Amino acid sequence: MMAKHVIILKSILIMLFLVLGKGQTCAQSVAVDDIEQLQKDMYRLARKSDSLQQFIEVTNRLIELSKKNNNEDVLYRAWSNQASMLSAEGKREEAMAIVKEMSDYAREHDSKFGLYTATFTNAQIESGLRMEHQVEK
Repeated sequence: MMAKHVIILKSILIMLFLVLGKGQTCAQSVAVDDIEQLQKDMYRLARKSDSLQQFIEVTNRLIELSKKNNNEDVLYRAWSNQASMLSAEGKREEAMAIVKEMSDYAREHDSKFGLYTATFTNAQIESGLRMEHQVEK
């Protein structure tokens, strides 16, 4: 009789273990799905000229979600796209503040990809500024 209870208890524990393990996988799966959808939204909104505010909101959510899930690639691409979009809209100071934040975060987390992306984005923005100054002369 006691052996029957032990088998039932073990079965219940195994089922709980499997369910809890799947719960974590489902949560991770939801985060991945959210990131993928936000990426699609980011690129869709980047092509629209009248959607800057929506673009900023989507990239901010994408940045936060990427930080939580340690998705370095998406994180720095979203940050870079945000800074580039602001720069293209003439909001250079905001764009440079984002580049600085991205660079600081990359240094804090020892991310070579983050430093590269911040440096590249900074160079793009600065190049745009130089071209504008040359046209004005």
